[in-house]
Amino acid sequence: MNLAEFDQIDRFAVHLEDLLEKAIRDGSFGWLQKEMEKAVRGLPPEVSLRVKMKVELVHEDRENALRLSSMGFSAAGTGSDPSVQPHADPLFDGATMQTYEVLGNLHRAPHDVCPNCWAPWSDKMSRLRCPHCFVEMGKEVRVVVEKGLCPNCEQGKVSPDDPVCPSCNRRIDPSCVVWR
Repeated sequence: MNLAEFDQIDRFAVHLEDLLEKAIRDGSFGWLQKEMEKAVRGLPPEVSLRVKMKVELVHEDRENALRLSSMGFSAAGTGSDPSVQPHADPLFDGATMQTYEVLGNLHRAPHDVCPNCWAPWSDKMSRLRCPHCFVEMGKEVRVVVEKGLCPNCEQGKVSPDDPVCPSCNRRIDPSCVVWR
């Protein structure tokens, strides 16, 4: 899948996420929240209920689906105190997309996912090897640093001349990135 094809699917996911966020703000899912709150009333506080809508990209050549968006509601049990009211709160599980160079080709994937096999892979800049397919940052995979945005925290600015992020204080390993 090339970047244009991926971006076409991602635009759909972002549009759907915008529509769902608006529906949540407008109270369109109030009925669902009330039903969830009834379901968890009186349950132990360590028990929770989650209802999610996920957008996943599936490819027949990949073992894993790629999560593009996930949102819904979460409600925790209230315990035995009848005065404690349950709350079904909005839940947004997402990760920002990053661009990667994988074996010489550009790919996009959430920052907490392997761009090669789509399996979970958090903190790629510290844990350099994907635990699923074993590709390695600095060898088969590099993060494309666009506009100087830190690939660790995605907030601070970094450059080849100043590779320490002022926001997260982490040094960017030049072998793990491609500057654009």
